[in-house]
Amino acid sequence: MVTRTAIVLGLSAALLGHGIAIAKDAPKLECEPGFEAIRASVLSTPGIETGEANGMDVVVLPPTPKWKVVYTFTQTGHPAHPAVTLQTRRKQVTGVWTAQRKGCGYGPTAEFNAMMADFKAIDHAATEASRAQVERDKSGTSPLAPPM
Repeated sequence: MVTRTAIVLGLSAALLGHGIAIAKDAPKLECEPGFEAIRASVLSTPGIETGEANGMDVVVLPPTPKWKVVYTFTQTGHPAHPAVTLQTRRKQVTGVWTAQRKGCGYGPTAEFNAMMADFKAIDHAATEASRAQVERDKSGTSPLAPPM
């Protein structure tokens, strides 16, 4: 039987040295390897889902019950290109999913900062939507019910 620890250690070993370091339980973005090295490493991760949105390639890692991870890589022609972001959503003990993002900009600073400001607003909205959903779910629950 494979334990969660074994899975995390296996993921850690697969990702270390490729622009991704493992934090407590979710990937952490390190900028030093550069755009192409980070991109190649992320794209080699087993079980990913890929897509495209707003001039960016989107890569979603397989979620766990406690965290979700989304990478974005700007495409040629995007004002902030080359840039990569890592959005991490962590499930809090309250049941609220909080979203945070880190980015690495290798191109125009002003455009990268503008992109990160847009993402900060998106992440804040996602956290607030999760908080509102938890509150809606609680509204019909007995105060004596166990936490979600």
